Amino acid sequence: VPEAGGLRRLLRGAKDRRVEVAFAKPDGTVLRERRVPVSLERERDLAFERWRRRRRDAVAARSCGRLGYVHVRAMNAASYRSTFAEVFGRFGRAEGLVVDVRFNGGGNLHNQLLTMLSGRPYLTFAPRTGPVQSDPRDRWSRPSAVLMNGASYSDASIFPQGYRDLGIGPLVGEPVAGTGTFVWWVPSPIVPRLTYGLPQVPLYRTDGTRLENTDVLPDLAIPSDPAAWAEGRDPQLDAAVDRLLGGTGGACRAVGAAAPG
Repeated sequence: VPEAGGLRRLLRGAKDRRVEVAFAKPDGTVLRERRVPVSLERERDLAFERWRRRRRDAVAARSCGRLGYVHVRAMNAASYRSTFAEVFGRFGRAEGLVVDVRFNGGGNLHNQLLTMLSGRPYLTFAPRTGPVQSDPRDRWSRPSAVLMNGASYSDASIFPQGYRDLGIGPLVGEPVAGTGTFVWWVPSPIVPRLTYGLPQVPLYRTDGTRLENTDVLPDLAIPSDPAAWAEGRDPQLDAAVDRLLGGTGGACRAVGAAAPG
């Protein structure tokens, strides 16, 4: 490995081209493998997917499989489709749901998410054999909790506020800055490849409070802990799971009503 730049410098410009990489072990043995380097964007996608799966598995382990976990990466159509598929597919029979919007950069999806999570049961199907089902089947009607942090930006700050105002469930994590406002993105006529945003339309709560510059405070405050992340732990996620499981730290207990407070 070179002193400056490491493997990244050696692989620069090699995206989608097969390269041979040699690894020298301490005993002098050299291993050679042929691989196709990916772009930095693809590497980030793979790192995110690993991060998401580890948290999904952690929720399943801590709750003995009783809770589901979804991370909404952005407030866009692609994120909604994957979230909807996970919620009503993989976690269709879960007793509760952790909805993670940490590091979500925004978009325009708050209404669809709030509609999906604010379902109320009104009808039950009880066949002679097989599982009991209830309507609505396209809206989540069981307990949920939202996990947020200081990097929940723009529409990812509007969503937690609406979630609280509708009384759907608790907010867990860190305060979220009020960065929610509609922005027009305009390409610069002077600087090539520069696009800037012009705030155009503010949003208001039903009491007249403007969302922009108004912090959203968690019901259960758990600060970010990079040292814990380095050890493979996520205290914010654990707190959300425990809140849904009863709130005092024991795992695999009954899922109760997840009301704010």
